[in-house]
Amino acid sequence: MPASSVAASPLLGPFIAISVRATAPGFLLLADEYFPGWSATVNGAARPIVPANHTFRLVEVPAGTSEVVFTYRPRSVLIGAVITLLAVIAFVVLWRWSLGFA
Repeated sequence: MPASSVAASPLLGPFIAISVRATAPGFLLLADEYFPGWSATVNGAARPIVPANHTFRLVEVPAGTSEVVFTYRPRSVLIGAVITLLAVIAFVVLWRWSLGFA
């Protein structure tokens, strides 16, 4: 029986892609810190990430060859972008108002 194997691609921004060949259904343990904001897909389908030992990330994978993609999209970045956009809009409005263009 052939052994299971795992191959990770280089980090590309907030993405980690991992190819998994499993001889039976199991789990992929990513020994990287579990933190809110991470999501995972296995063969394009969303899968829950389970904290393993309160520190690492664990995702269930089926038997056979799978592509597991971890994506980091923290809510704090979206909130920060919205606040920044509102601040820029307020600055432009106040600046134009101070010049008498409003």
